[in-house]
Amino acid sequence: MTEDLTVLRLDFSQEYLVAVLCEQFEASELYSSKANLVLQLLPEHITMDDTSEDGEIGKALQTRGGAWADAFFTVLSCRTDFGSGVLRAVGVGNNVKKRKRAGRVAIATGILLFGPLLDIAPELRMVVTHAQQVLHQIQQQDNERQRLSKRSQQWDSSLKQTLQPKPATSTLAWLAPDTIASASSAAAVKAAA
Repeated sequence: MTEDLTVLRLDFSQEYLVAVLCEQFEASELYSSKANLVLQLLPEHITMDDTSEDGEIGKALQTRGGAWADAFFTVLSCRTDFGSGVLRAVGVGNNVKKRKRAGRVAIATGILLFGPLLDIAPELRMVVTHAQQVLHQIQQQDNERQRLSKRSQQWDSSLKQTLQPKPATSTLAWLAPDTIASASSAAAVKAAA
């Protein structure tokens, strides 16, 4: 089950989405005898886009690799009273029925992961706990990437300052003031002779 659930981070919108792959996961009770646990969590109005045309989600799935990379996906969306007010989740599978099932589990997991704390069944608690671990890993990777990016920007700025050409100055400016005075008087003596 652990490889059948992930959290995607979308670069442009900086949104986190729960994604469920309906392969081995479909053997889970959450698709059969315990499906009502998932359905109870779902809001009344959910929109579903089964076109697999969301480029940003497609790119995130490609980056995830493996069975996620070239799969068809469904995006489920619902209004919420937490976060940005809209929650999206992704169901992945080789037919509409599997994508819809996976999407329902994904959006229910998203509600539990990003929403208010609710008392939930042990079967769902395991899924949410795994999603929390994956989300934590991804957030740590994001923080590390930001830290390295900031360090790289600081290094680039420092390098640019170091490599900037110095303004042209006279050789006399490099000499000590008393050396300048003796050089000037020596030049005056030479010119008089």
